[in-house]
Amino acid sequence: MSNRAVILWLGLAMSSWASLPPASTRAFLKSYCHDCHGEQTQKAERRFDTLRFDLSDRDNLRRWQEILDVLHRGEMPPRKKNVAQPDAPEIRVVVSWLETELPKAYAKLKSTGGQTIYRRLNRFEYRNTIRDLLGINTEFIDPTELFLPDEEEEGLDNIGNALVTSDYTLQQAMAAAEKMIQRATRFGERPKTGRWSFAGPVMKKKGGILTEASRQLNPYDEIFEQAGPAGRTGYVAISDLPEGVPTTGRYRVRVSASSNNQRHPWGEMIPTDQDRASRLGVVIFNAREVQGPRYHASDKRVGEFALPESGERRMVELEVLLEEGWAPRFSWANGPFRAYSSGEKLLKRYYPKLYRERPDRRLGTKAKNEHLREMGRLLIQNNLGPTIRVHRVEIEGPLIDQWPPMGHQLMYGNGEVRSEDIERHLHRFANQAFRRPVPRSEIAAYVDLVRRYEGKGKTATEALQIGIKALLASTSFLHLPELNEKLSDYELASRLSYFLWSSMPDASLFDQAKRGELRKPKTLRAQVERMLKNPKSTAFVEHFTDRWLRLDKIGSMPPDSKTHRLYYTENLDAAMKRETHLFFGHILKHNLDIATFLDSDFTFVNRGLAELYGMPPLEDAELVKVAITNPRRRGLLGHASILTATANGIDTSPIIRGVWLLESLLGTPPPAPPPDVEPLSPDLRGAKSIREQLAKHREITACNDCHRRIDPMGFALENFGPIGEWRDTYPESKSTIDASAQLPTGERYRDINEFRALLLKRKHLVLQQLARRLLEYSTGRILEAADRVDLDHVIETAKKNGGGLRDLIHAVAQSESFRTK
Repeated sequence: MSNRAVILWLGLAMSSWASLPPASTRAFLKSYCHDCHGEQTQKAERRFDTLRFDLSDRDNLRRWQEILDVLHRGEMPPRKKNVAQPDAPEIRVVVSWLETELPKAYAKLKSTGGQTIYRRLNRFEYRNTIRDLLGINTEFIDPTELFLPDEEEEGLDNIGNALVTSDYTLQQAMAAAEKMIQRATRFGERPKTGRWSFAGPVMKKKGGILTEASRQLNPYDEIFEQAGPAGRTGYVAISDLPEGVPTTGRYRVRVSASSNNQRHPWGEMIPTDQDRASRLGVVIFNAREVQGPRYHASDKRVGEFALPESGERRMVELEVLLEEGWAPRFSWANGPFRAYSSGEKLLKRYYPKLYRERPDRRLGTKAKNEHLREMGRLLIQNNLGPTIRVHRVEIEGPLIDQWPPMGHQLMYGNGEVRSEDIERHLHRFANQAFRRPVPRSEIAAYVDLVRRYEGKGKTATEALQIGIKALLASTSFLHLPELNEKLSDYELASRLSYFLWSSMPDASLFDQAKRGELRKPKTLRAQVERMLKNPKSTAFVEHFTDRWLRLDKIGSMPPDSKTHRLYYTENLDAAMKRETHLFFGHILKHNLDIATFLDSDFTFVNRGLAELYGMPPLEDAELVKVAITNPRRRGLLGHASILTATANGIDTSPIIRGVWLLESLLGTPPPAPPPDVEPLSPDLRGAKSIREQLAKHREITACNDCHRRIDPMGFALENFGPIGEWRDTYPESKSTIDASAQLPTGERYRDINEFRALLLKRKHLVLQQLARRLLEYSTGRILEAADRVDLDHVIETAKKNGGGLRDLIHAVAQSESFRTK
């Protein structure tokens, strides 16, 4: 090799590694790491005796970062017998060297760091964009109902690398576009506002034995039980509105109702809280698909109202959005669950002289039904139990503010569609749909498409609809094109709006982009503040929280309806997610410290969650902020949503909950289990405790290193059952639950409260994980090694500005990663 070649080789070697590690670092690894991560043994698939010092290699850089992280956390070397422990000066030398050299390596890698892949809208973003573009209420109709589920990467469903676009995707996009165009099209005269009035009983047919008996004897409808997924009846629907309302729009609904026998002597058979007011529930449903009294998945609860204990009628009024074919119906929101049935048991218990045994089966069904109707009539005539009565219903609508609607005007303007206006209509629509100024040359092909269909005999309107459908199936609509290394103002507007609203930019963002102001830090900060105050930021609060904390798993394994009836009678699946959404939203609104996620003195509950948590009773189904008096419920770890999402609906597993804590909250996920090791099932047999099973599991060498990190995290939550209820013993074995453990650092805790105190010492890990997730969610890509410098900068910026959640959002929006491709 020539001298020139040697010099060149040396130069390349020196450029890839600024300074070789000191001998003390190599000696440190040999003394304290090689026994577990060396030639003979590679625990957690990590080998350090061959680890190269070339930090220009991303894999090497990631390994060195892992070493620095575990030294910072005090997790390695493991605190075990016969495992040598370094003293503080030895650790300081290695940490100091790594903290000096890793930032240099990140800086060199940054020029070729990760970029956001040209990604398409996910289903959630598509629905919201159609809503805002065409003015369609996507709560009633889902334009993505035939789309395939979005692929996920590390729990996020908006990562460009995972969101592939197939021929099927384009076919479904075309079908959805055609359907949405038709729904947004509103030619013709402004619909007239109609008024309907229905005197009781408003439900002329259907219902159970008691419902039918009551309306034959009384001038009102009577509700005897709570409706819901596990209920058979329980609703009062309007028989004279069998096809629902004729036109989609906003309607005013008035209903006159009263409470009957709130305080009653039949508490033994009809268990109700007689100190709580009976509550009338208002539900909207698809009247064309559902039988009046029965629950259906389309049900949407829109309001609850307390009725006077005195039995005085109350007139309730509310405005609701109703789709064509939908209608309101009414329920007893906090009523008993199947307490009345046909009334036979109540009659036998309280009026034995009136009660008659059922006729012989040989007499047939007709005799049986006649007997049941007679028993029902006798109970209604003598009923001392509680009910709700519906006396009258009035509906007015649609209440229209704008005609033609916004979406129609965007597509067609205000008048008749003329052939000479086709290009103008397409250009106006493309500017909104593509979320940027569109040169007329770009829509020339769409204009030609429309002209061809006009030539084939289509009317100007029909041909224009074909052109708009093509625009809605185009790459520029379905994707978020980011063509510049430094995002343009319009690209930044879209990135910001899909971050905080999961939808397209509004007029204010477009205006700032048009003026070239959006990339200015002050303008960007002002827009973030404005957007967070907008109701559309609910999309961020709910969708990001679901993905960060994996609340999307709730409902995938629902609990047994017999052992966890409260889950169904109080719709806890929705309520528990709502608690965590409101909790996150409150921390964001008030810019509270990140530590609030771990330890808070407040939460949000309704009557169902209050009952589940053992809190003082509440009346309302709406969640309200309450003070936490029992420390076991402080922070996220006391939320039923977290505890349900990390259970299987039947029992709990410290492994699942421990992995969730390490992955979602602390951002220190354990490696995947070896493929040749059998998974450990939850303790369903009651033959031995889950603690004993896990102890045996840790005896397997391949499992020990990971489970000594996982299991102590999960044991802290063992007192919480499958839906977050507190328990002191296991339901099968009746053995007392031991929620104590020792962390790999040697720290011990006795219960959830002491464990939370240990987590607070790791607040910096929660902040780092939350910052990472926010950057990934906002940019649509998983962070890489080269992003570490920007991640650290976001964290330090947030700390400098106060360390609150809102500070962190601003730091993300101002970051280099967010403002570049």
